Amino acid sequence: MATLSSGWAEGAVAVLAKELRTELRGKVALSSLLLFSVTTLSVVSFTLAGVAPEARVSASFLWAILLFASLSGLSRAFVREEETGTALALRLSSHPQAVFLGKLLFNMALLAVLEVLVAVLFTAMLGVRVPHPDMLVVLLVVGNAAVSLPTTLTAAIVSRASATGALFGVLSFPLLLPPLILLAKGSTVALGALASWRELIPVFRLLISYTGALFVVGLFLFEYIWREG
Repeated sequence: MATLSSGWAEGAVAVLAKELRTELRGKVALSSLLLFSVTTLSVVSFTLAGVAPEARVSASFLWAILLFASLSGLSRAFVREEETGTALALRLSSHPQAVFLGKLLFNMALLAVLEVLVAVLFTAMLGVRVPHPDMLVVLLVVGNAAVSLPTTLTAAIVSRASATGALFGVLSFPLLLPPLILLAKGSTVALGALASWRELIPVFRLLISYTGALFVVGLFLFEYIWREG
């Protein structure tokens, strides 16, 4: 078991390194994510000019922007393999679980960059006060995995489809809705003037349980998706 796990880890790191090299050369996924986020934030900031949105509205805007930006760019990890004809070589050279972990880590890295940029611009452009930045940071970290997991799985499923974008959104949304509701609820607490970590414990429990269950299911189902998809 230790040998198998180490083999998956080495393979995942190799896949992640390949993805990072490819993205640094083309910057397609990152550019798509950043362009959507900045455009949406600009529209929202001009629309709400002079208005201080309440915590619930601010939290909804934040995760709506991150959701749609993710849907616009995180499917590229698998679609690119099909477009460039390297999917077969990757299937033959790497264990499915290593591919899954490597692609997941790549999407998490992309989303982390996006979260940092959006959080900074969000507070600056909308004038949102963050009374509890530590709570928001933890929510963004947990939310990264909660969003990256379903999008990575659905990206693998739709990578061979002709209408990739539409199908990706349709399949991802039901899996993303539960964690996004929880993340918006938790962010409302973090952006509120009076808040305590005790209020966030139920949110974190549900988020971690959902993400953990989805990770285990994805780890076992991905081989079929990758080999037979």
